[in-house]
Amino acid sequence: MDLAFKPGRNTLSIRYRQRPFVAEFRLSYMAWWPSRGFTGFDYLLYPARSWEADKDFRFSVTVEIPFYQGHFLVFPKWDEPISKSNLDLRPVAKGPAHRKILRGEFSGFPADILTILVWFDPKAMTVLPK
Repeated sequence: MDLAFKPGRNTLSIRYRQRPFVAEFRLSYMAWWPSRGFTGFDYLLYPARSWEADKDFRFSVTVEIPFYQGHFLVFPKWDEPISKSNLDLRPVAKGPAHRKILRGEFSGFPADILTILVWFDPKAMTVLPK
């Protein structure tokens, strides 16, 4: 795909959806996602590092993570996920209901790969790489 930009400031916005992987652990009777394991995705940024960018170039990332909807008796129950990224993404103070929004803005591409991991079990950190 070829893009033609006008002289001066241009903004290019790309929306991307990707199904996450699921890694389950400590499997036993009645143990499955999301109560055991974690999920996440990797997005390759390194090809874009070969692009010539303006000195004022900014790379903005917004990640939206839905809460898990379970049930307590007959009432809906929403569990907020725990998340980790290799980029410095900060939570947005007020976002949509039952969603966790993380944002970051960088003066260039901050890493070769953007990684997001999500889990609900506090013991998941024991199996995640440091």
